[in-house]
Amino acid sequence: MVKLGVTPDEIVHVSASPKYDLRTAATIGIKNKVYMDRGFEHDEHWLDYKRITDIADLPVLLGLPRHDTR
Repeated sequence: MVKLGVTPDEIVHVSASPKYDLRTAATIGIKNKVYMDRGFEHDEHWLDYKRITDIADLPVLLGLPRHDTR
């Protein structure tokens, strides 16, 4: 994250895979994690992420208005 010029708390990692992506993000210290639940993997709540089922909800988590893509 040094190459990005940010600290781990300034990054939001969004993934549809708690098992592969969100575990790794947690291991390297990324605090802000979002699980885009498509119904293919089990929740791993111990990773401390926010769960969404519609990508249009992501801006709301970031304090922005929801933008429906439908």
